[in-house]
Amino acid sequence: MKSVLKISGMLLLFIFLKAEKCGEQSENVDQETQINNLRKEMESQFDAGFLSEASLYEHEKAAKQKLNDFADYLRIMADTSLFPDYREKTGEMILNLFISDTVQVKIVPDRNEKSQEFSIVQLVQSALRDEVLVSRMVYDSVQINRNFSRTGPDSYAALLTFIERTEISRDGRVSEASILRKIHAGINRQPRIFAADTLSVWVLRLGQME
Repeated sequence: MKSVLKISGMLLLFIFLKAEKCGEQSENVDQETQINNLRKEMESQFDAGFLSEASLYEHEKAAKQKLNDFADYLRIMADTSLFPDYREKTGEMILNLFISDTVQVKIVPDRNEKSQEFSIVQLVQSALRDEVLVSRMVYDSVQINRNFSRTGPDSYAALLTFIERTEISRDGRVSEASILRKIHAGINRQPRIFAADTLSVWVLRLGQME
């Protein structure tokens, strides 16, 4: 968390200094030096060709949090008492958690004891149309089954396991089902533009849920 706050602060300072410099007619040597030094520090954080053990550990904690966020967002999106715009925005936040719109996920919809598989975009669209009543889910015992390891020059992959606890309504009765799940997570390096500069940023996303 400290590293995330530090990087966020660096980004804000970098953008501020760049904007301030662009608004000046004369060059400021001290400010230019400050910008260059900040750029180098950001490159060491963002543009490194590999992730350290400490950084991978932080990404593993972040992957666990993204999984819990996914369950929270599903419950919000399924709440038909909320404004449609709010539910749609929550659906966008769900899509942003995953590597791509075609990632396959398995869930247990309400009033159905069998898991069903959707692409993540199909799940969001169906839930927003109330075609799938997403159950109230809680994810417990989230563990790293396989730590992040390098799978390419710009990618890392990990596997998480968790217990999905689901309330199921059937014949007027409510019961709880507990299912062991697995979900993949990936870290990929992607270009990002910051104040007219392009840096390669390591981005964490969730992958297929089994």
